Amino acid sequence: MSTADHVFHQLSHIFSTRRGRILEFELLPAGVGSLLQDGCSVGISKDALAQCFIIARQVFFDSALKDVNPGSTTVSPDQVVDYNKLSISSQIILLFDCEHLTACNWRKRRLASTIQAHDFSTAGHAEHEDLIQQLEFELTLMTTYLTSPLHRHTKSPTLWQHRLWVMSHILRVQGLEPTGRIMTQSDTADYRTQPARPGIETVRELFIAELDVVQHAGELHPKNYYAFSYIRELHRMLANAVGVDSGFAELARSLVTASLNWCLSHPRDISGWMFLLYLLDAIQDGQVTVESVKTVVQFALDVGWDGEGLWTFVDMAALKFGLVETIQDMLQSHSGTTTMNSAMSRLSIHETAVPGQQWKKWVASVRAYWDAGGL
Repeated sequence: MSTADHVFHQLSHIFSTRRGRILEFELLPAGVGSLLQDGCSVGISKDALAQCFIIARQVFFDSALKDVNPGSTTVSPDQVVDYNKLSISSQIILLFDCEHLTACNWRKRRLASTIQAHDFSTAGHAEHEDLIQQLEFELTLMTTYLTSPLHRHTKSPTLWQHRLWVMSHILRVQGLEPTGRIMTQSDTADYRTQPARPGIETVRELFIAELDVVQHAGELHPKNYYAFSYIRELHRMLANAVGVDSGFAELARSLVTASLNWCLSHPRDISGWMFLLYLLDAIQDGQVTVESVKTVVQFALDVGWDGEGLWTFVDMAALKFGLVETIQDMLQSHSGTTTMNSAMSRLSIHETAVPGQQWKKWVASVRAYWDAGGL
């Protein structure tokens, strides 16, 4: 057995014995080794991963040519082997190439076939739980990719879209319809064997857990547009699923504090700030909005932060929620009327010099506070 084959079998074993655990993959520097594992942490060299991809791709397409139907209830022993090969090889392919649509779509088709073959009218509780477990297994696989310190995975539109697709089917299987209605008998034949329809508290916990995944990905890849786009789409999906008028605002409210704290810890991340702005707009709560914006401004004053991301948020929030005077009064109370008026008088010159960058007018005004020794 060649070295490449040996590493491929080792990597295949890691995926086949994952059992729903969230792994963390990392590329090893040259000279450390081909493949190392310590619990849920896996290191693999770039060359070894490329060799594994070549083998996995060959295995995947050789097995796919046999036209295995993963959702069929009657499969031969040979087909079961092929299905396992397809599943493991597709995971290795996505570990190397997160935008490999063929591998990702095969996994989607496999799950869709399994759901379609599931008879809700006759399936027992154990069978129903097994279906949910398969979907959650796919979800943890996506978490493995999206939260591992790999070059492209954390910002992969393919992986984030696949995660959203999996999440939508988890909701449907549990009796929640992302389009805003409870699934009826005509939708799924019979849901008598299902657990009780999850309430808003359960959905809120799920939403908070997904925010943790998004924020982790945002730390690995700053300004992660795809990650925060995913959480927005999920918010709308979950709000429709809970089926109550206040669901949209209640779910958004549950993330405000965590999002604000994350943004203050990552003040350069414009994607995080725009998501916080989205949440404040969703909750429609003036008091929470004012307190949140004031907290951001106070943070900037205290640490002397003049970065674009934070002050773009302040500028957009001030205009969106009518807080321009509130923020100006706050700045005046810190820097003194004379120095603030002097700074504000220079704003028109500044805006003329840098059109389209309105956030800089706020930075110009707070410099009066810093110049006066407020920092």
